[in-house]
Amino acid sequence: MIRVNDRFRVMQRQPQRISITISFQVHEVLLKRSEQEGRSMSNLCAFLLEDALLHEAAPADAATRCNSR
Repeated sequence: MIRVNDRFRVMQRQPQRISITISFQVHEVLLKRSEQEGRSMSNLCAFLLEDALLHEAAPADAATRCNSR
């Protein structure tokens, strides 16, 4: 039997939804790119956000490691 705490931990790992407002021009660029890549706009936006956040964190992590030596 799954306990409440276990169910809560599983629910926390599920993807979350957000809503944003973007300019017409950004929408057009995203739409064109999503069509070129054969993916949904939602999937493209999620990919771009994750990629930007990972690349943003990587230099900071590397600097922290270098400074701690």
